[in-house]
Amino acid sequence: MFSYNITYIYGLDGSGKSTVCQALFKELAKRETQAIYRWMRFNHYSSKLINAIGRLVGLSYYVTYPDGTRIGYHRYDKSPLLGLFYSLSIIMDTFMATLFKIWIPNIFRHKLIVVDRFVFDKIVDLSIDTRDPKLMLKWPGRLLKRLLPRKSFSIHLRVDNDKIFERRPDVRWDENYFVRATLYEEICKIYGENRKVDNNGELKDTLDAIMKQLSK
Repeated sequence: MFSYNITYIYGLDGSGKSTVCQALFKELAKRETQAIYRWMRFNHYSSKLINAIGRLVGLSYYVTYPDGTRIGYHRYDKSPLLGLFYSLSIIMDTFMATLFKIWIPNIFRHKLIVVDRFVFDKIVDLSIDTRDPKLMLKWPGRLLKRLLPRKSFSIHLRVDNDKIFERRPDVRWDENYFVRATLYEEICKIYGENRKVDNNGELKDTLDAIMKQLSK
């Protein structure tokens, strides 16, 4: 039915990725399409050590805002050496997670894999953590991009800022929110295979739009 083995949905926090992924997973089941759901945001193994060092030297910290929202920040741009090791650890951690959660199941199970957050989200996060808006064009971004399997269908969920703040009030406190939004737009421009789907309306409309593109 589909020419893609992996459907990967990415975008800003509050754009509805998890909700859409879960709805897509259920829709595929209704159509008797075997699928696996994978949430790939936090796969921190070796990077935990780097963050622990970062906390010790004040480059990794949390800020608690008036409503109780707690957001973590990294400033590895202030230490090129720590930033280098952090980039390497993120790439290694993502590789290990991809190997066991996506590549191996893709080879042996022959099911469509629905992925919630993956390499483009990692690239945006790493760009923020190292304060390098061009990271997607450099070796860390290129290596992360290569982890995306060939037969994959990437979808960028687009949602207006006001709608995101309505859905996730905590997100408005993120000091890097608008930089993140810009980075996601840049990724869409650079990687032409990405599809944009509007998720400002009803979930059913978003799901219909995704299924139409998958069926092409």
